[in-house]
Amino acid sequence: MASERSTIFSLLISLLVLMLFNSLSRKCNAAAMKYELQDEVKALLKWKGSLLQSEALLHSWSLPTANGSPCNWTGITCNDNGKVKEINLSNSSLEGKLDSLSFSSLPNVVRLDLSINALSGNIPSQIGASSHLVFLDLSMNQLSGALPLSLSNLTHISVLNISDNILDNQEGNPLIDTHDYMTKVCTSTLSYSHYGNW
Repeated sequence: MASERSTIFSLLISLLVLMLFNSLSRKCNAAAMKYELQDEVKALLKWKGSLLQSEALLHSWSLPTANGSPCNWTGITCNDNGKVKEINLSNSSLEGKLDSLSFSSLPNVVRLDLSINALSGNIPSQIGASSHLVFLDLSMNQLSGALPLSLSNLTHISVLNISDNILDNQEGNPLIDTHDYMTKVCTSTLSYSHYGNW
């Protein structure tokens, strides 16, 4: 009888410990997701702040948002976990640079379309931190400078369009010269309306 009570008591204690662990685990997961969402929101708002005349264009990009999530913002699509997976601001009259966009704070982005805008400056080397990108369209902007070697980190890319910019001649760029990376790209448009010798 005493051993039966001891066994039941042990089972109850084990069950309570398991329930406590499960509750703590859910809270930790929720806190981690909220932290990641905060990183995404901060990164997007920082970039918005760097753009010229962005308030009228991106008026939905503001706090507070539902659950701190940018999923209802113009041009933003989220995955089932509520994390940013697509940014589509094509033909949105954006003016500014990409330097202020923290690509490392947007680790789940698979599609980035910023084509047909007035973005200028270099393509930042930090873009290589977006290692899950499958689609990248920066065409028809005013981007200049050389292609960053970090583009070779985009190993999942299947569409890369950087045409109609004013990028420097790429002669001597190992990314282009070796073609090791570019042969992995299924669809790529690397022509330029200015300068380039392709």
